[in-house]
Amino acid sequence: QAHSPPRVGLGPTYGRGGELGVEGDPWKALLDSSDGEFVAVPAATLQRLRRAGEAQLAEIEALRAELASEPELRADIVRLEAQLAELESSSVLAANEAELRRQEAENLDLESSRLRSQLQALERRRDALREEVELMESWLPDSVALPTSKS
Repeated sequence: QAHSPPRVGLGPTYGRGGELGVEGDPWKALLDSSDGEFVAVPAATLQRLRRAGEAQLAEIEALRAELASEPELRADIVRLEAQLAELESSSVLAANEAELRRQEAENLDLESSRLRSQLQALERRRDALREEVELMESWLPDSVALPTSKS
């Protein structure tokens, strides 16, 4: 049995080819002409809206009947919904993991920066101590044997 695809969004209230086929806002003129407390809606408009609602209900019932008459279609929908839920869960997990990795990289970058600063401070201290040692050694008489320094 050949099936036509569902006509989602093509019902009469969508403004495309149905009885209400009105472009723009069908309520604007009525609301503009109201006193702000009471809106008089013409009987013809109410009838069109009722027919549109009935047409939508008929379309919904037809789609429900089509679903009920095709168990494999229902099984496919259930399977696809489960697959979608699994993909959404995986997506959330991946996003969380990516955020954790980003935070870890940020923390490592901060730690690296802190260690570089510490290294520079230690190198400055070493250089200052070497200068102090050289100054003190220059005060010693030449007859005193100096140990060889290791860099």
